[in-house]
Order: sequence, then C-alpha cells, then structure tokens
Amino acid sequence: MITVIRTQRMILRPFTAEDADDIWPCMTANLARYMRWEPPASEENFEKIWRRWPVQLAEESNCVFIARNKQDQSFIGLFGMHGFKTPTPRLGLWVRE
Repeated sequence: MITVIRTQRMILRPFTAEDADDIWPCMTANLARYMRWEPPASEENFEKIWRRWPVQLAEESNCVFIARNKQDQSFIGLFGMHGFKTPTPRLGLWVRE
C-alpha cells in the first residue's frame, strides 16, 4: 500500500499520468546542472520515461512521488526511490526552480 503524506503545506503522493503536464515544463538544464541526471530532450522522451513509472511501482522496483502545494495544488518537485531490488537503492529529489 502506497501512502499519501500530507503536511501543513504539502502533499506527497505517487505520480500519476495526470501530473506529467505540470512536470515537463520544469525539467530544465539549469535544474539538472549539478545532478547526475539529464533532463529529457523532448516532451515525447519524457513521456517514454513517465509511462514506466506506474509499471515500476507495480513491480515494486521504483517509486516516483510528486510534491504539490496543499493550498493550490501547484507542482513543487519530485522524489524518487529507485532500485529497490538492487544492493544499492538510490534516492533522488528535485525541486522546481
């Protein structure tokens, strides 16, 4: 069971396809400057990535959470837990500019 986390100002919940349109414009080269992650080159490439996220969640191998402002539902950022079934799971976090 995946939990939705609610704080006074934020909601953190698993990504759904409805979130994609809010995320794509925020994936900038400036955001990724100091990360080991490169933003997708196009919206189509991003779609190929996010379409795997629900499958990976169902397989219990990865989970991508979206953070939204509790008051207006605006997109804040993403939190990922990757490689559950590997010896070296990873955490990833990015907050929009």
